Amino acid sequence: MPGIVGIISISPVEIGTIDRMIQSMLHEPFYRSGKQAFTALGVQVGWVCHDKSFSDCMPVWNEAKDVCLVFSGEDFRDPDEIGHIRHCGQKFTSDNARYLVHLYEEMGLKFIEGLNGWFSGVLIDIRKQSVVLFNDRYGLSRIYYHENSRGIYFASEAK
Repeated sequence: MPGIVGIISISPVEIGTIDRMIQSMLHEPFYRSGKQAFTALGVQVGWVCHDKSFSDCMPVWNEAKDVCLVFSGEDFRDPDEIGHIRHCGQKFTSDNARYLVHLYEEMGLKFIEGLNGWFSGVLIDIRKQSVVLFNDRYGLSRIYYHENSRGIYFASEAK
């Protein structure tokens, strides 16, 4: 099933761990996947999505390449809200998740409150040196995590 995986750690993580986490979610040959590392923050994230889905554009970066979003799921937003962001000078298409990073730039973390659908995501703000892991308000798109002395491991599937 499509979703996200990741590791947040202050110590080096064994090479290949994120790859194994992603591989465990690739149940179908038509799934797409990828990964991104943020070495300075000790963060590695990965994703699995359906081809040509709303989330098939990961990772999503802002123009300055200092904010990154990895998102799995859907957002059924009012088209007027998306148009407002476009009027603010942001460039994106509204048929995928690229506009979400611009919502964060406009609204801060409040953008999460306006998301409408089943979803999970991780937002990495290099400027603020912060990582925010989130899911939909009803927990329909679950995030499982494990924390130990080496860091926090999270995934959309418990494995």
